[in-house]
Amino acid sequence: MSEIYATSQTTHSSVFHNKFPSPLGFHWFQTVSVWSHRINQRKTLMQMSDRLLVDIGLTREQISEECEKPFWIKGKYCN
Repeated sequence: MSEIYATSQTTHSSVFHNKFPSPLGFHWFQTVSVWSHRINQRKTLMQMSDRLLVDIGLTREQISEECEKPFWIKGKYCN
């Protein structure tokens, strides 16, 4: 049983290394993912109604300020 588990881990590890051959490649992928997530969060905030913003404790002005920031800059309300 342990041999099957070890083989499974080795296979997963080699697949991971083939996908991201270097730490730099993985770092790039992770950075782009964060940027994409930030863009989506800011779009969602802009589309929220005033009632929803009151529910989460934010004002339209705070959201506008947040959404004016470039996607590569971490905001106060978006990771």
